[in-house]
Amino acid sequence: MIRKLICQGANIFRLNFSHVNDKHDEFKQRIQTIRQIAQEEQRNIAILGDLQGPKIRTGKVKDGTVIKKGDILKITTGESIEGDEHMVSTTYRDMSKDVKPGDRILIDDGLLEVQVKSVDGNIISCEVTHGGQLKSNKGMNLPNVALSTPALTEKDEFDLRFAVENNLDFIALSFVRNAEDIGKINKIIRRLNSDIAVIAKIEKPEAVNESAINAIIEASYGIMVARGDLGVEMETAEVPVIQKKIVQKCNNEGKPVIIATQMLDSMQANPRPTRAEANDVANAVLDGADCVMLSGETASGKFPEESVKTMREIIELVEKKINHEKWQDESDPIKFRNFTNESTKLICRAAVRIAKDMQAKLILCVTHSGGTARQLSKYRPGIPIIAITDEDKIVRRLALSWGIRAYKLPVIINSPVFFKGLQEILSEKLKVEDGSTVIITGGLPDFKEKTTNMLKIHTHNKESGIIS
Repeated sequence: MIRKLICQGANIFRLNFSHVNDKHDEFKQRIQTIRQIAQEEQRNIAILGDLQGPKIRTGKVKDGTVIKKGDILKITTGESIEGDEHMVSTTYRDMSKDVKPGDRILIDDGLLEVQVKSVDGNIISCEVTHGGQLKSNKGMNLPNVALSTPALTEKDEFDLRFAVENNLDFIALSFVRNAEDIGKINKIIRRLNSDIAVIAKIEKPEAVNESAINAIIEASYGIMVARGDLGVEMETAEVPVIQKKIVQKCNNEGKPVIIATQMLDSMQANPRPTRAEANDVANAVLDGADCVMLSGETASGKFPEESVKTMREIIELVEKKINHEKWQDESDPIKFRNFTNESTKLICRAAVRIAKDMQAKLILCVTHSGGTARQLSKYRPGIPIIAITDEDKIVRRLALSWGIRAYKLPVIINSPVFFKGLQEILSEKLKVEDGSTVIITGGLPDFKEKTTNMLKIHTHNKESGIIS
């Protein structure tokens, strides 16, 4: 099935650490399989590890337990018990310290809701406001409650080490509340001698206020709008507005942004999506998302291949119709603010403008870290961005950003191998015709990180050199 998903257009696979044993045996096999198939299919496939974070759950509950509106349900943070309609335990031992009378506690993705009436030691007495069946190991959300638990748990650190040891491309941190959470995980990553890219999952209300989200975007490699828990902890009607705001902010900063959760949810059971789901995917693309993500549709649904195919077809159709010039509107004071002494950003901005005026076939950038390619992607030039790098991990990492095709070459200026490789990519892989205009950016003399200082207008000819 992994091969089929890759052939249908999947280019990043997510490993959910919420569903793995301590030995990671299953994930080791999956990683090996993904990489082997990617090599066989000659595709650049990235792998994202998704940390569980401080997920709060109910303890064990007797089968068939039902709570009704007006009932009193007690939650114990003490020893685990077999819960019933009167009392249930929780995995979060500090809940009784964090909540106060009047706070809401949502259970099972908000299907059940109780309101705290009193706290006595490790017993929280609550009144049921929305009843239903109470089940074991279901998620518990505490909207607008400042949790004392850290964003990175002991299990997360264990899983992070596995991700680093197995060279995963991205690590997603769950329930991010502020930029300090990103700083803490980056500190551990540096201690592990790694530079794995951190994706901040936005699913807590405190993360979406103006100052917090701006700082989180700056501190992270990219953002995931995780609409599941976000939609539980906030009013459902707020989520689309928040999604659009975050996408725009990420676009302005040149940071990749993923839209996740229930995008084609009905395809877990049906071979076709609803019209609303198709619109959801299309609107994410129109807003400027770099990546749209499937979850249950491919992890446990009946139609995984059809789900990827459907999503790809929607994306392709929308991209053909979209007006990319709105991302190049120089009247935008945020995106086109003054980049004094930031040569990479200035050159990328100029490259996109020149490519448009000269009707270039593509923009080619030589990049060590991928930063130049991501800056070009920010302006959505409407033509392919070809990134040439000397790092396999950067080739895979750029799969997350809009419009980039990455290739590995030994980036040594004036090297015959380098120029031959460029010509092969342009002529053989990309089928660029003689006479076509190609815009080239890079850093002279040695293409080091953060040294982009060159822009060249190249008229392609199979027999000529690229940079002179």
